[in-house]
Amino acid sequence: EKGVVLMNWSAPVQLLETVNASATLKPFSEIREIADKILPMLYEDKARYERVSSAEVTIDRITLSLQRVTEQGQFNQGLLVPVWNFLGTWSYQNTNGDVDALSGTMLSVNAIDGSVIDADLGY
Repeated sequence: EKGVVLMNWSAPVQLLETVNASATLKPFSEIREIADKILPMLYEDKARYERVSSAEVTIDRITLSLQRVTEQGQFNQGLLVPVWNFLGTWSYQNTNGDVDALSGTMLSVNAIDGSVIDADLGY
């Protein structure tokens, strides 16, 4: 009667093999340079699309963790990759005066090669 009300389990991970047990990570200073360059470009494009009159991205936490990265067109397969996630809030005001905010991961950067990971695409 007071047990689980709802559970959703999607995209479970089954580890099959280790591709590289000792991958070299880029120095965080290089990852920070990538973030400083990419973040404004990402949210400038979103601001144009959303008809935003003003916007602000605030990063309040940065984490290094393993993240599943899929191969293009292969949702059922992927690799667990060390990723720097930049978390925070995108606050914006639309041209009609409405103010809104989105919170979560603002940017994910592969810690090995510095590539930007698109969370919507999975790679």
